[in-house]
Order: sequence, then C-alpha cells, then structure tokens
Amino acid sequence: MRCCGSWKPFVTFVVAAGALSAVIGMAYTEPAAVVPPAAAKPEAVHAEAVEAERSARERLRRRVTVRYEQRPLREAVEDLAKRAGVNLWIEEAAFEGEGIALDDPIDIDLPDVMVETALEIILPDVGATWFVHDEILRVTTPAKAEDFLVTRTYDVRRLVEAMKPWFELEEIDWRTTVPIQIGLVGGFGHTGVYRFSSTWPRGIGDDPSRYVVDVVMHETSGPWLDWDGIGGRITPYGSLLFVRANPRVQEEVATVIDGLTRLATAEKPMKPLRLWLPDGLAEENDKVRAALERPVAVDWKAKPLDEALAAFFKDSGIGHRIDRGALQEDDIPLDTPITLQRRGVSRRETLEAAFEPHGLTWIVEHGFLIVTTDVVQCAKLSTIVYDVRDLLIDGDFTPLFDLIENETYGPWISNDGVGGSVVSFGPRLLIVRQTQGVHEEIAELLELLREKRAVTAADQSDPDEMVTRFHRPPSPADPAETVAAIREFVAPGSWEGADGGRIRAVGDVLAVRQTRRVHRRIERFLARLAAEFQFQRDRELTRELLQQGVPVPVR
Repeated sequence: MRCCGSWKPFVTFVVAAGALSAVIGMAYTEPAAVVPPAAAKPEAVHAEAVEAERSARERLRRRVTVRYEQRPLREAVEDLAKRAGVNLWIEEAAFEGEGIALDDPIDIDLPDVMVETALEIILPDVGATWFVHDEILRVTTPAKAEDFLVTRTYDVRRLVEAMKPWFELEEIDWRTTVPIQIGLVGGFGHTGVYRFSSTWPRGIGDDPSRYVVDVVMHETSGPWLDWDGIGGRITPYGSLLFVRANPRVQEEVATVIDGLTRLATAEKPMKPLRLWLPDGLAEENDKVRAALERPVAVDWKAKPLDEALAAFFKDSGIGHRIDRGALQEDDIPLDTPITLQRRGVSRRETLEAAFEPHGLTWIVEHGFLIVTTDVVQCAKLSTIVYDVRDLLIDGDFTPLFDLIENETYGPWISNDGVGGSVVSFGPRLLIVRQTQGVHEEIAELLELLREKRAVTAADQSDPDEMVTRFHRPPSPADPAETVAAIREFVAPGSWEGADGGRIRAVGDVLAVRQTRRVHRRIERFLARLAAEFQFQRDRELTRELLQQGVPVPVR
C-alpha cells in the first residue's frame, strides 16, 4: 500500500532582482537610468526547470559497476551521486522521523548498471526513495516524496487532433500546434494499483481533453484528489493540462502523454509501447526476456532454491535478484528443495516448471529478473499501449475486448471484479493494464491474429449501413428512460423520418436499428452511463467505509 502523507502545497517563488554597482574613489556623475532586467516569463522558468531536471536524469543513466560491502547507506548514496556528477540532498530529518539510520551498512553487487537502477534497487530495501528536482538528486522517504508537489504543463493538442475521428471534432489548425512538453523528473519504481471503480472514464461526454485527463489519471499511480480523495490534480485549460503532483507521478504523466501521442499520430502501426519506462530501460528489460528464450539444461535433485538459481543464471547474461521479503512473507525458505530435469528447453519454460509447485514466479524490472511470489506478481501491474488498427472489425473494439479477456489468464476487473483493465483510446489504440505474464499472453494472441490474417478488407463495413443490434442498459437504469436518453443525446437527428433509426426496449434489452456509426456512439454512451453509476456507488461505498473506520485502499 502506498504511503501517503498530508498533501500540502509546495510553492516556489521566483524573484528577479537587479544589482547596483557602486563606483568608489571616482568623481560623482549623474547616474544613468537603471533598467531592471525583465522578469523571466513563467513558461521560460518552467522550461528551464524541466531542462535542468532532464539533464540530471541523463547523468543518472551513466553506467557503473557497484560493489559495496558493509558500506554505510549515506556513503553509498554519496558515491553514486558523485559518479553520476549530480548534486545531492539527503533529507536527514525525514529519515530520523521514520527511524531509518543512514549509517546502516549495505551489501550489494551490481555489475554494469545505470546509476538510477542502483538507486532503485538499494533505496526501497531500506524504506527510502529518490527523485530529481531543480537538478538535485533528492533522497528521502516515500511519505515526504508524496508530499512534494510541483506543477507542470503539458500541451495535448496533437493528441486531441489524433482523437478527432473518434470524437468527431472540428478541424484543428496544425499550424498552431506545438510539441508536448515532457518533464522526466522522478524515479520509476512502481507497484500495482487498486481502485473500486471497474469502469471508466466517467461523465466526460464528448470532451477529448477531459477524456485525456481521465486516461492519464487511470494509467498513473497517483494518488489523485478527484479519484482517491487525496493527492494531485489535473486541470485542463484549452489545449493545456496543468498537472500538480509529486515528481514521480509527473514522470509517469509525461511518459503516458508522450507515448500516447507518438502512437496516436503515427501513420503506420507501431510496436507495443510500455508506458512509464525510459527507452533505455525498456531495452534492458527486453534483453532479459530475449535471454530467457535461450535453451538450457538442468538436472536438479532436491537442490536448494538459492543454489539452483545461482547455477542457473551463471554465465547466462541475466542479472537476477531474489525478493527475500516476499518469499519470507509466504513462508518459502531460500533452501526450498527444487527437483527438475530439463534439456534443450528455454530458460523461461524451465523456470516456469521449477517455480509453479512452490507458488513462485518472476518479474523483469530495471534490467534484472526478480524472483518473487505469485501474490506480488499479481499486484505488479504495468501499462502497455497496443496499436490494433489492423485488427479491428468495422472499427469496433468490443470483439477484441472479449477475445483478450476470455482467452488470457487475467483476472480482469470487468469479469472478476479485481485485476487489470483493457480500454480503447481513440480510433485505434488499446490500453492494457495488467501483469507481465498476462501482457505476454496478449502479445502472443495479437501476433496469432496477425499471422492468421484474422481481419481482412471485407471486414471493414460501410459505417453508414443500417444494421440491427441489441444493447443492454446499465444497472440500475430504467430501459424506457434509457431509450428516451439515447434518442435525445445520441445522434438526435437520425431517429426521425422514413429512413430514420428505430429503438425499442424489450424487457431489459434495447433493440436498435441504426447505422454502424451510431451503434458505436450508443455503446460509448451506455459505457459512460455505466461508469457514472459505478462512480456514484464507489463514492457511497467509500463514504460508508470511512465512517466505519475501515482503511480505504489507495490505487
């Protein structure tokens, strides 16, 4: 569970002052008029801050070999900052308040890693974290980091333009668009998130900016005041998003907006894009996954787990770590005997066979394979955006949603009440938040669809063709009221006349004859209506739990 402190605004004042020069020992002359320097424009100050932080982050990606034996935590952090060439500030008061001793020794051996990777591995183990602000590496506690709010602006005009076909927007003049502003200003250690609501976005109508806000909040760890009752906020203003959040969340926001924009504006289909991860780190993780596909031979007879892993990864090119805390939590000793014989199969299949009887699995993070438990893996959700423009039948996401949720292990919020989520974004992107294992299943499923050429040009029907479909109004909506609402708010001019659409409630089912285009708008309307009902139920449930003194899980 994320540690959230009291959310107090942190305000920085930028003051521009002139300087007077006195001439001593010279004859008096009438002083020339002093023209004070012009105050820096707010956007210029903001751009400089982002650029400074970006520069520091680049230095933190320098590769180093880290070998510390009984090295005090303070000295280890100072050494890493020095080797990266960045300024360092350790918030000692925060550590004292949490009872964390900076002179506690650490032991670690990390060959050829980025400095920020070393920080991400070392600091969480002692209850600490880090972020970058004002070109300074700040090391503090998670609670203090959550309280440190900064404001950034993001131009989402290009993203809104790419969504225009979905929202049927007015034309936007490309000459007035500007690149989105991206501020990579934090670390990247994230855990799974939880939320009561099972559907989203809620109550946004046909406002694409509001839709982008909901997507960004859903695909970042937050917390967000609008959804969780505490945390940061996002305020749309024209083509800008004003985001007030802590530095770690700001980085997530930047990567989500950047990734969606790159995919949504691409002329040709692109490869799946993992959000939150810098390109360099994503490449390192991909190298680990590729190495897992190489064949290996093992012959273990009741071999202790830690010894088996050490032998398994030796000379494999894969760095590995054991999540000792997770194994201890599930009472899985490091000397658990492993018995397995395999020859000529992939390292991935070998690990799966060895781990499954013991409730073990792995995740790939920071360029390492981390051995952990099924419980931890299921809580670690990551977001990947898939470009599925070539897989949609008649531009409809629903069959693909059903296929993914039915043919993968899950669990899914929509089917099981817990787990990951799958939603569409614009006319061709699929945003999936799930565990690494389920993402691998989805990748194989999409590859199979493309290999079998499941969708052909014949499947792309005329959007204006009249067809009959059946829809179900969301609970607890009254079917008759739903019919009236659809006629009033969804393509209102298309229901009249001899060639107009028809809609009738038959029990709890809506029988509708309309164009394919209008059917898709009806589906979106009903989905938003369902999301609003769910939001109201969630809010009432949250209020009841808080009144009863029950801790409410923050995403």
